[in-house]
Amino acid sequence: MYQRIASLPALMLIATILVATDHSIAQNISEENFTLYTKDQGLSSNIITGIAQDSTGYIWTSTSFGLNRFNGSNFIQFHAGDDSSSLPSENIKGLVWLDKYHLCAYGDGVHIINTRTGERQNLFIPYSNKQYQYKFNWVMSVNSNAGGDIFILIRSVFYHFDKDHHLVFRFDYYTAE
Repeated sequence: MYQRIASLPALMLIATILVATDHSIAQNISEENFTLYTKDQGLSSNIITGIAQDSTGYIWTSTSFGLNRFNGSNFIQFHAGDDSSSLPSENIKGLVWLDKYHLCAYGDGVHIINTRTGERQNLFIPYSNKQYQYKFNWVMSVNSNAGGDIFILIRSVFYHFDKDHHLVFRFDYYTAE
């Protein structure tokens, strides 16, 4: 008799979990509740590599063919060009917030956008041999700290920039030789 009473609460717990699980499984997600955005609607590519939303509500998407800003109706595309404030490359691997207003698009270089003012700046590491310049700017990861310093990781190099985007420290795993 004692075992039946002890197992009754366990059975009630299992029944409650099964009922709760059954209700969560029963919720279907219908594609009718979503809007599909592609190149036909203004994206620069159908392959999205990163997504972020800024404080004013714009949705930023990075692609292998540029950067896009969406206002809920239209896309504005940003591309590489001759202008020093344009993207350093079309190949954008991802997006990361450096602080509340500075969004970083990284790939073959680092592109920083002040989403409040629209000001843009590139961090591009010059290399003595132009043949290898993109090798030393193929960014894998970007991070920042509360002081505004920016840390960039490239396959064999680590860069530390201060809040004014001046190079503070550079570690190269391989030497020029």
